[in-house]
Amino acid sequence: MLANNICDVEEDVKIGRKTLPFYIGCKNALIVLCTYYVFSIYLFNSKHCLALPTLALGGLLTIPLVYHSTKTFV
Repeated sequence: MLANNICDVEEDVKIGRKTLPFYIGCKNALIVLCTYYVFSIYLFNSKHCLALPTLALGGLLTIPLVYHSTKTFV
């Protein structure tokens, strides 16, 4: 939903719709979006690290994919 709001920020400004990107700007909203992605991977790995250490480390392999997809969006 945040990614959709970032795409529509110019239209939101025109019609007066108050969204998070409206208040903090596109650049900061993209930083928040990337932080959400990285933090979700971190939480997944930290949750499963005690029970499944090798599989949790495998989750770290997705970080370049997430980084690439967010750079494509930016």
